[in-house]
This record gives sequence, structure tokens and C-alpha cells, in this order.
Amino acid sequence: MSSALAIVSKAVFEKQAAGATPGVVLALDHYGSTHASLAGLADGGALFLVTVRPPDEQLWLVAVLEKPKLGKSGWTAAANRVPIADISKLKARLTFASGTGIQAKPGALGMSLQTPRALTEADVALLRGATGKPAKAARVVATGKLAKVTKATKVTKPIAAPVAGPDTSAHLAALQAAFATKDGAAALTAALAWWRVQRAPALADLIDAISAHVSGAPVASQIDFAKVGAAKNPLDLGRLLPAVTEVQVNFLPSVSELLAKYPDDPRIARAFASWTMVPITTSISKTRFWTNMHATVERIGDVRIVPALQKRLAAKQPTSAWWDRYYSRLERTVARLHKTPPAAIDAKPLAKLRIGSLSPIGAGKVVATVPAGPRLAGPLLAQASTHLAAGRPGAAIDAMVERWRETRVPALADLIDRATRLLPTHDHPLRDDGDAQAAWLAACETDPAAHLPQLLATISAGRASEVRIAMIAGLPDDPRISLRLAEICESGGGRDDMHFSKTLFETLGRHRDVRTCGPVRAAFSDFVSTYFYASRPAKRYMGKFALAPETFFPAWPLVLDDADQTLFAKLVAQVDAAVTKAGARERALIAAIAADWSSDGPREVYADWLMEREHPRGELIMLEMKKRRSAEESERLTALQAIPGLFGPLASLTDSDSARERGLYRAIKLRYNANTLSWRAGATSPLAALIEEIDLETHLPTPEDFATFAAAAPRLRKVGMSREAIALVDPDHAKHWKVVGTGQSQHVVRL
Repeated sequence: MSSALAIVSKAVFEKQAAGATPGVVLALDHYGSTHASLAGLADGGALFLVTVRPPDEQLWLVAVLEKPKLGKSGWTAAANRVPIADISKLKARLTFASGTGIQAKPGALGMSLQTPRALTEADVALLRGATGKPAKAARVVATGKLAKVTKATKVTKPIAAPVAGPDTSAHLAALQAAFATKDGAAALTAALAWWRVQRAPALADLIDAISAHVSGAPVASQIDFAKVGAAKNPLDLGRLLPAVTEVQVNFLPSVSELLAKYPDDPRIARAFASWTMVPITTSISKTRFWTNMHATVERIGDVRIVPALQKRLAAKQPTSAWWDRYYSRLERTVARLHKTPPAAIDAKPLAKLRIGSLSPIGAGKVVATVPAGPRLAGPLLAQASTHLAAGRPGAAIDAMVERWRETRVPALADLIDRATRLLPTHDHPLRDDGDAQAAWLAACETDPAAHLPQLLATISAGRASEVRIAMIAGLPDDPRISLRLAEICESGGGRDDMHFSKTLFETLGRHRDVRTCGPVRAAFSDFVSTYFYASRPAKRYMGKFALAPETFFPAWPLVLDDADQTLFAKLVAQVDAAVTKAGARERALIAAIAADWSSDGPREVYADWLMEREHPRGELIMLEMKKRRSAEESERLTALQAIPGLFGPLASLTDSDSARERGLYRAIKLRYNANTLSWRAGATSPLAALIEEIDLETHLPTPEDFATFAAAAPRLRKVGMSREAIALVDPDHAKHWKVVGTGQSQHVVRL
């Protein structure tokens, strides 16, 4: 009999079980996951559902499904009867069947538990001992349908359960206790907790008043807005909402997406009502802002704003397609809010609370980057060598980056790029619970240094990439950041966030990484081109540096001094040897696949190796190899295919239209915006050894970059390229390539 532990994400718990605390029973009866780690439950075990609670990562057990049965939609059992319990003290004692236990770094506990874990008998005994018997007097809550834990993992609606009325006295006592200690943050938190259980207008008014008194000054920049907003801390809303009308209009869609992630809060609804009186944007390209905000306000259900919205509707004047849609959406929101009956409470005790006595909210807690190793003495490059010899690649990289900031030597920056391949998760996509943006922001907030390769790989994936660029821009200078920003600079990070080209190029200019000069000059035709929206900020913030970098340094060329040169040579040898050793196993597995492409055997071995490392590409390969898939497997495959960065550096070159064969690429279509840095990144991927054909129509690589990729792809035989193009990318092409075909079908084949 096997039992397992699985997680309910913070966002899901706060949205669907708002106000639930230890002692409350969540009447769950279903967990819709098909993850292989849960297969042992078929023997009659128990599924323990947990969630991680801020601000200090408390681990709560939220439900236990006894002897669940696997059905078409997941695991079903009798409704949970165990009350929520704080099991934080067990974090260091759980071992799991794998024997690894919980090894999460501070701030990363939730992410570390995304994969369900099989439990030992000792683990089960600990968990049952912490929960005890179901409390007969506990308040039972039917939670409704919970959102997905992963794109193929969801907790669905439980069976009906009696719902007791809200414990008004307990909430009032908590609020009065916070006022007694004059703690503004505690008072606001207590008021919000009560309002989410009983959404009375009197409580919403109190929240507005407390927030106005205890909140600090509004955030001063869009970068600060992105950083603060990404934390989703309700205590910060008093600083964020007044800044919404001050940000650039193009940033508003991202503002709405950040605010939509917050737990329900009447301050958001009140702010929205004020924005509608004189709409803060009437641009048709910013419709996403209004769409997101209307949905958020309807979810919040603050009926106080209905009169303000009706007043806006009564003032109809402009006539245009945009205004027609605007008023139509406003009418729908008013109609839906009318269906929300306001809760009534006794407001007399609230009137006695002295808001003026509350202390201001202190500065938000800053999550420090987790040190990658002990701090050593001596020259930084010597420290890096010592760390590397001791098996601490993260600490070695930190020391090299620190020295690069002092010198900006490009050779050292290149070495940092190579050393990054030694990080255990350098090619892993970020784990998420179905919300890639939330996972990205969480990783950037908790330990950006450890997650930097993953953060950069997906910095421009999907919408709201401007928030990611803002977060990255706020990190200390790092050559890996500048090179990645230079790679995506031509598109400014995304169609909806072109204004963030300013932030992007400001960051590039600040980093002064001379390796970015050539790519940026090429992207903007030495800043003569005005085709792209980003052309003006590119010229303003990078033009002078890119055209004449030597004028920005006291000495040129940029080289290490004699003392560092000796240390650097030793470090290069260490890094190269370590990278070769670390990648040997994967390259051997890929070579076996290339040698026997038609066979499934080598693929299965490679997929197993990936899954041992918890890399989701392994599961994708196994599923795509199947000739027939169940509905659950098809759903899981769709979720895997949507993971950004799943194919690592090769994704820099590979267009989404490229077709895989049983989970791997043999022929790729070049991305429309592939550039010289994309070619260099693709060449570092072990998967390049499988590529036999490239459909190349635009964005020719430089001869150096093409030669580098061709060396990394020894099986490359066919490239969609004309006679004139191959002469440009390979001056000695006659020895290496043969032109075949004519017209549109002309291409070159390797000799």
C-alpha cells in the first residue's frame, strides 16, 4: 500500500479557499492528476494534499483523500474530513520514498514540491500524527472547483458539504487585537481576511481607510511596479494602485495581469471605478487592460462601485466602435455585480477602531539571494578555481561575474557562459503549476542567481514579457543577461511591450558588455534603420557605445592583468574539462539516437535519463513515441508541449512550426528573428548533433557562427540556402557544400 504527497499551489489555495485557516475542513473528494508518481495509490494508500503559506513558508496539510480510486478524470475518494493543519515542523523529518527529503532553498519550497512524492510508512505516520482525528466541531467548507496544479493536474469540485456561517467574533477579535498593538500591517491583513469571508461594504470601507493611512509612498517607476507587483503581497497594493495612472500606457496590459493575480481585494475594485470615470486609456491596442480588469472586478464582487459605474454609463457621449465596446462591457459588469448581494454586518464595532493610531507598513521583506558557497579570500579568479574544484559551480560563477564587473573583459564573459552549463538545471525549464508567468516571477524573486539560465531562456516567452525584462533589469550586471537581451533586442521583447525597449537598451548600455556591440549594430543597421519601434531607444542608449566601445574604457583592448592571466588560463582548463565531463553522458545518448534514428530503444534510454533528472523533455519524448494515447496522456502531452524552454538553447533557432519525430528534432525551420547570437546559442545544445536539415530563408549567420554550428551538427546535410547565400556564410563553400535545385527549391547539401 503506497501513499503520496501532492501540492496545491499558493495561487489556487488563496483564490478558492480564501480565509481558510488551520482547523477548517476543505471537503475535497477529487484530485485530477495522471502523474506517474501517484500510480501507487491504486494499492489503497492515501493522498496527502499540502500547500505552502507565506511569508515564512509554512507547510499546511489541507486534505487527505483516503483510498482514492483512479477514474477518467483523476483520483476520487470520500470527501476529506481532516482539518487543515500546520505541519511546518515536519519539513526536516519527511524523507519520501526517494530518500531525498525536502531540500528546497529558502523561498523555493513550493516549487520544489511541484512533482508528487511517494511517501514512506514513516512519513505517513508523521503526517497522521500531526493531523490527529477529524474535529467534529471544525468548520466544513465546500471549496468549489480548484484551478489546475499543472496543466494536466487539477483539483475539481468536491461533493456537497454543509457550510457553517462565518465566525464573525473570531475575525473581529483578530482585528481588534491588531489595533490594540497599533500594527498597521496586521490590521490590514485581519480586515482583508474577514472581508474575503464576509464581503460587507463596511469592511471594504475600513480596508480603504486603513490602507490609505498605513501604506507607503507609491512606487516610483515601472520597474519597481513590476518587482513589487510580482510578489502579490496585498500589503503592497496601497503603493501600487496610485501609480497605475502614472505608468506608460503601453504598460497597462501588464498592470492588469499583475493585479489579476492578487487575492480578491476591494481596493482594486475601488481603483477600477475611479479609472472608468475618465478612462486612463482609450487605445484599441490596450483592450487587454480593460478586459482583464473587468474580469478581476467581477470576480472580486465589491458592490460599492456599482453607483460609480452607473454614473459613467449615464454620461455616454462619444460614439465610436471602441466606446461602444467599452460601454457594453461596463453594462455587463454592472449587471453581474447586481447579482452579488452585499453582506451585512454590525458596523458599530468598526466605528470604534482608531485608524490614526496604526503604524505604517514597513518596507517589504527583501529575499536575499542564497549564497552558492562559502566566501573565500584572495583574488576572485583564484576563488572561482577553488569553488570549481570543490564542486561548487554556482559559487565559481558568482566569483567570475564579480571580477567581470570590475573589468568587463569579454573573454571572461565567454568563460562565464560556458561555466553556466555546469549548473544542474541550466537547461531545465522552470516548474510551474499551469501559470508560467507566476513560476518565472517566483524564481526571480527567490533566487535569481540560481535560476538565471532558466529565467533568461524564457524572458520573452508569451505575454507580459515586459514585466520579466523589468525584473531582469533590476538585477546586478551580468554578462549572461546582456547577451540574452542583445539576442532579443530587435523585437524589444514582444509585440505588446515595445515601450520596454527603453528598459532593455538602458540595461544593455549600463552593462557595457562589448560582445553585444556587433549584434545590436547588425540588428539596427548601425542605427540608421528606423524600421523597428525599438530603433530610437536602441540608438539613444546603445548607439555611441556600440559604435565606439573603446571610448568608454580607460584602456583598450579589454584584457586581464598579468596576475589574472595565469589564474584565468587555469580556470579555462578547469571549466572546459568540467563541461566536457558533465555533458559526456547526454552526448553519448544523443549519438546513439543519431546512429539509429528509426529505433525507439535509444530514445527510451535517453528519455529515462532525462526523467531521472526530472527534466520534462523525457516525459514528452515517451508520450510522443506512443502510437496511441489515452485522453489523459494526450492532455498531459499538450501541457508539456506548451512549456517554454523545453528544448533549451536549440529553441533560440527553432521555429514553432518545426516538426518533431517522436519527441526530437531532426529538421528545423529557422525562427524568423534568429540572429548571430541565436546561432551561437543553438550550437551549444547537445541536440544540435541530431540536426540533419535546416530550412533557412532569412537572417543569415556570419561565417564564424555558421562554422560553429556546422561543427556542432556533424549530421547536417541539407540547408535551404541559395548559391549566393552559401558564398556569404562560407567563403570556402566549394570544399564543403554542393548547390542543388533551382529557383525556390534551391538548397545546398554537405559534401
